[in-house]
Amino acid sequence: MKLCQILLTIVLTCAFALGVGATECTVATFVPEVLVFKGVEMVAPRPLADIFGTQARWNTITEVVYLTRVGKNFSCRQDSTSARANNQNCTLPLAPFECAGVLYAPLRQMVEALGGTVTVDAVAAQATVTFADPAQKLVMKLTDLGAIAPATFRDTAPQFYSVSLYGNDRRRLTYNTFEWTTGNLPAFSPDGKQIAYYHDGALCLRAVDGIAEKRLVSVNCPDGCYQPPVFQPDGVGIVYGDTETLQNTATAYMTQPGGELIVSASDPKTTVAVLKSYSLADGTVRTLTTGGAISPRKASYNPDKTKIVFAKEDPPALFLMNADRTGETQLTKARTDYERDSLPAFSPDGASIVFKRSNDLFAMNIDTTNLRRLNPPGTQVIEFTFTPDGKQVLFSARPQGKKNEEVDLSTKITKSTKK
Repeated sequence: MKLCQILLTIVLTCAFALGVGATECTVATFVPEVLVFKGVEMVAPRPLADIFGTQARWNTITEVVYLTRVGKNFSCRQDSTSARANNQNCTLPLAPFECAGVLYAPLRQMVEALGGTVTVDAVAAQATVTFADPAQKLVMKLTDLGAIAPATFRDTAPQFYSVSLYGNDRRRLTYNTFEWTTGNLPAFSPDGKQIAYYHDGALCLRAVDGIAEKRLVSVNCPDGCYQPPVFQPDGVGIVYGDTETLQNTATAYMTQPGGELIVSASDPKTTVAVLKSYSLADGTVRTLTTGGAISPRKASYNPDKTKIVFAKEDPPALFLMNADRTGETQLTKARTDYERDSLPAFSPDGASIVFKRSNDLFAMNIDTTNLRRLNPPGTQVIEFTFTPDGKQVLFSARPQGKKNEEVDLSTKITKSTKK
């Protein structure tokens, strides 16, 4: 059951330079979902503040959140109904609580203190927030938690982050609060104007500068999709991952990169991963593979196609060679028996190499200098990609172990919690 599900509504703002095709793209915060608990609408202050341009500050010692917008202010503290609205004491209908590592506060009291209005449509399961100065409007999905206490949710869901190639300006973009979440990142179209991604059991499409979501086709991903969506080079279609159930009347041989996978005839139903394509012209769906594991990326060309960076299993390290397969050079070396460097990718400018080192994400110059870690401590990176302008790395990660780090209310302030 998808409780505490965050609506994967992506708002990306991009400015396209006329005539030269240059693109500057900043990935903004995903629109949060409103959680209804004990009849009170609750929302995470941080993403709401990002979307409405509200200044937000979090005090890690007192656990108080401070919000300021156009001369108005609101502050509240976790587990306390005492709050302040525009420098006046007030009482909240429900104390702010933590749900899967994210602080939630009463939506109506917070928005009205900052000069906005809240309209709730229980039939449509939506909450609409409106501000008049400046004019802004946002529609959010409602999820009723019923009698399930928020404290029962664990911070295990994958989250999306953005970070510069130099390791600074790291921002958390999503506030997923349920364990069933695909860690697959959105894909940018060749012209940088659209994104494709998985949301709520479907392949979805939207403009990068809009919030209207178009559901293209249902996707069966019980354990998360095996293949991130990828636009075809000509932009006319999208390749995506799905699963199919084989009705085996005889032994089935399913091709996969590097060999064949045999499915026993004794199993009447076998679910396998497949690649499919969706036509943006007429909605036609085609199955591209007959099943089997889909291999991850293991090599990358630099922008001028003269160099290739790739990973080996033995030794578990990164290597660089010329495009004609000459001049192979080892770039990295495992420091322990368990360390593995994999999934290398040249940055769009060709100056850096981004790669996974076991569960972490690193970047380094092509000459191996300036090695820097990109993901927050206590997280396990799933995958990564680059924004169209090549200035940022977008990656997904889930908490690792018992100590989790969350980015709370400032891009420069972090808070560690132990579960």
